[in-house]
Amino acid sequence: MTEPAKVTEADGKTAESEQKEVTLQYSTTSTPGTVYVQAFQKMADEVEEKTGGKVHVVVYDSSQLGNESDVDTNVLDGSIDMCNTGSGELGKRYPAFNVFQAPYLFGSYEHFEKFIGSDVEADLFKQASEHLGAIVCGTQTMGARYVITTGLKAATPAEFAGAKIRCPDMPSIIATVNGLGAAATPMAATEQYLAMQQGVVDGAEHTLSGFSAWNIQELCKELMLTNHAREVTFTLVSQSCLDKLTQENQQILLDAIHHAASWANEQTNQEEERFMKCYQEENGIELVEVDDNAFREALAPVAEKLSADDPKLYSEIQNLAQ
Repeated sequence: MTEPAKVTEADGKTAESEQKEVTLQYSTTSTPGTVYVQAFQKMADEVEEKTGGKVHVVVYDSSQLGNESDVDTNVLDGSIDMCNTGSGELGKRYPAFNVFQAPYLFGSYEHFEKFIGSDVEADLFKQASEHLGAIVCGTQTMGARYVITTGLKAATPAEFAGAKIRCPDMPSIIATVNGLGAAATPMAATEQYLAMQQGVVDGAEHTLSGFSAWNIQELCKELMLTNHAREVTFTLVSQSCLDKLTQENQQILLDAIHHAASWANEQTNQEEERFMKCYQEENGIELVEVDDNAFREALAPVAEKLSADDPKLYSEIQNLAQ
């Protein structure tokens, strides 16, 4: 297992020799009150404390600094210091990250944990950082993805036939939902509650926190425990951000990002357990065990296609489960 990212001589070559007081920006699409924003604030607090108040980090939530694509571009050109970004957006700039959109990349939270701090993660971050000219670090999960429905019970892909399942308008997720055997129905998150009420769709695909953010569990009766994918994000740190810091404070920043991500991952996993219990006890939702092998077989062509940018990385991550 490797340690959190370390600042190299190359990273620190233009670093400040004596730390001046500086304020750094951290952009996220996440909203206040979520585990993710809490984690980023913990990172900011740790940095301020360990640099003796010399380095301040301001967390801009809810896309205040722009949408995810624009912010990634701004971090890479140095006009924004740091951001949290998804594998899909990062994959547009370094295709290996598209692998994280493949179904069943991680079979469980424990499998995901084995990736954190592994040589596989370290090698990916090193290569990506060299290519992008910015540091990639702080792997976080936003949880496993499932299918929730208003009445349909499906333990196999065949039983999903004809079901209209709302999903985000993202090619990888659309392909995955279709691969599950359902009919992917892309629409904005803001539209899904009414669509379910009116019977336009039979359910939705997302993380448990994603369902709860829009209260759609109020309308649903079954949760299929497909665990077919895991939402993964990363922190992107611009070189110009590092250049504002002494080498010691660069390391403090990277360590704080790692600590915050670890805390968020633990919280997300615990939160998932609470959501499951709440769905059962308060909403009367049935947790449906599924034929895992049948879904894996059905999604194998999708996984192969989505991991095509770096099949070696896909294989290495899969092997961490052993």
